[in-house]
Amino acid sequence: MASESYWTLRVELVVEITMPRHASLFYVLVLAFWRFQSLSAASLFTAVLEAVQERARAQLQASHPGRFRDKGGRVRRWRLPFGEACIRLCKLLDKETGHVVWPLKLVMDLPARVRWCEAALLPGYRLAVIQSFRQSRKALQGMVPDGSAPSVSTLHRRFQGFASQLDPLPDPGEGDAAASWPYRLADGTKLKLQHKGFDAGVADMRLVVGSRTPSGPLEVLDFSIGASWEDIGQRVDQRFSQAKVLVSDGEEHIPRALAGPDTRHQRCLVHARRGLPFALYRDGC
Repeated sequence: MASESYWTLRVELVVEITMPRHASLFYVLVLAFWRFQSLSAASLFTAVLEAVQERARAQLQASHPGRFRDKGGRVRRWRLPFGEACIRLCKLLDKETGHVVWPLKLVMDLPARVRWCEAALLPGYRLAVIQSFRQSRKALQGMVPDGSAPSVSTLHRRFQGFASQLDPLPDPGEGDAAASWPYRLADGTKLKLQHKGFDAGVADMRLVVGSRTPSGPLEVLDFSIGASWEDIGQRVDQRFSQAKVLVSDGEEHIPRALAGPDTRHQRCLVHARRGLPFALYRDGC
């Protein structure tokens, strides 16, 4: 351990090549590294876990000689973005307390015992939102070396659990904290809905973000699916003071719902550049 706040983990990779003495060294190296490229990163990842586990076990037994006794172990598997990792977790018995100790769990947080690790599903969540869970599954299938992917129902269930942990609306605070949102940006888009894997129509997803200070980061003020800009404006007005500047794509309902008498409405430059060619074409230019 390099310091109280950081760990140093050195991973040394050794590639051993066995070849006939009469073979061309150049071509043997080409073939060897070609095959090495096809090796699953999961194998290397598993080797690192095993090394970390062995070091943790050795440190326990060296610090407390005779206190821990080997109690076997169990196999754990995880589906990772680069394949499946499989490791036999070492189990030790603490003779003084009678409790079971897992050395690897002492030095790192292992994910829950699920077939698909959350990190393997995150790349597909974006497609699940903007397109469909079927498209998300296809995207994940193309990312995993063996071409496997969770079912659409599994992906839908895991996404619902992932989304339930998100709280996009911040606490407005009290006093000056609730009245310090000078800048806001509002936009919306069409969202394709699904229910248990089937088409559930299209709804409007609308988002309002704002900053606490002129140079502060943007934070979500309101996020909704299916609500009108009028409803959103009422919720935002109840929680926050009027904005100094409001940026939108020019949709007439946005400033009507979110802009106050002292709010300066500014058209979004990104939407302006994007929509200008079509506007000129529509005007006959």
